[in-house]
Amino acid sequence: MLAYAPSTTVELISKPDRTTGEITGTKLRVLGTNNFLLSTFYYYDKGKEIQTIAENIKWGTDVTTFQYHWDGYLLSSETRHPASGTVYSSTLI
Repeated sequence: MLAYAPSTTVELISKPDRTTGEITGTKLRVLGTNNFLLSTFYYYDKGKEIQTIAENIKWGTDVTTFQYHWDGYLLSSETRHPASGTVYSSTLI
């Protein structure tokens, strides 16, 4: 499944079979509690991060997706930050 339509100037997002040498997840304790927030990081075959999925303090899930130009620079990123009663979305182009 692709996160966006194919283009001649944008590399396709694809899940590599194996990620080595990169952080693939974190587990952070919320200070003063026994609660933890989990994050997962996904990379494509050239080692660049394509997506982060993270729990937020309001117990929603933040999803950040990165899109790269064919020569490797960041073309855009989009963050969705849903929380109870709100939906926040930020796009950097």
